[in-house]
Amino acid sequence: MELQRAETLGISQEDELNGWTDWRETPPAEFAVIGDPVAHSLSPRMHRAAIRSLGWTYHYRAIRVPESEFGLAIDWLTRLGFRGLNVTLPLKEQAFRWADTLDEPTHRLGVANTLCLLTGRGTNTDAPGFMDVLLGAGLGPGSSILLLGAGGTARALAKVLVEAGHQVSIWNRTASKALVLAASVGAVTVREATAAGFAAIVNATAAGLAGESPPIDWSGSSKGTVVIDAGYADEPTPFVREARQRGLMAIDGRPLLLAQGVRSFEWWHGIEAPRLAMSSAIGLMPCAG
Repeated sequence: MELQRAETLGISQEDELNGWTDWRETPPAEFAVIGDPVAHSLSPRMHRAAIRSLGWTYHYRAIRVPESEFGLAIDWLTRLGFRGLNVTLPLKEQAFRWADTLDEPTHRLGVANTLCLLTGRGTNTDAPGFMDVLLGAGLGPGSSILLLGAGGTARALAKVLVEAGHQVSIWNRTASKALVLAASVGAVTVREATAAGFAAIVNATAAGLAGESPPIDWSGSSKGTVVIDAGYADEPTPFVREARQRGLMAIDGRPLLLAQGVRSFEWWHGIEAPRLAMSSAIGLMPCAG
């Protein structure tokens, strides 16, 4: 899909917002990331860098949308002239239900993280982006993976991992949610989160947003165990910090952010994304992601 380049809305590049706004208070723009919370998101920094590198006049915002106000917010943002949205927690399942048209992979996943408000289309760039990251970490099909969480992000990752031939075990604080997710994708569940016996451990919980780490027993992990946190912060997340303290290779969610952001950009605009500008904007080396 290609969105035609828009005329400027009269907002200078210097007028770009620092931080975020509530959906009721946001100025007009063309693109945004929505979620709750959204203050931590590096998506604006990444997409603004891409826009500037191409000399475009688009604007990209970070907008807080409470889960109970999703429909109202989408209607309002559409009237303001927004064209495309990235969607983060906890809105991905609602984004899926909102979309009139979904590609087949997204339809199977049941969650969407990228929307086109002009056409009502939705897609999921998290799942293929995560596979890019996994392959970059040297994990091919058949790897044993412990997935922590059972929300929208975990659902997308679980489905794509199983489809790629990985052996997926799921842990969640609420065991019943893990059971439902595992049954829907063909995975298994574990009662306790322990690193022993897994080639990779993936944190798809929202614990990092509260400055916490999911409870995991790191004993028995091997030096080759790959640890991936879908979340990120200015400093290493508690999950990443714990893994690194035990000598494990651990990465935060910025490579995933880049991978899914590149795919979102290309889905919206129909051109190759300026990956170098995007990666540099979020503090990654040019080869990352």
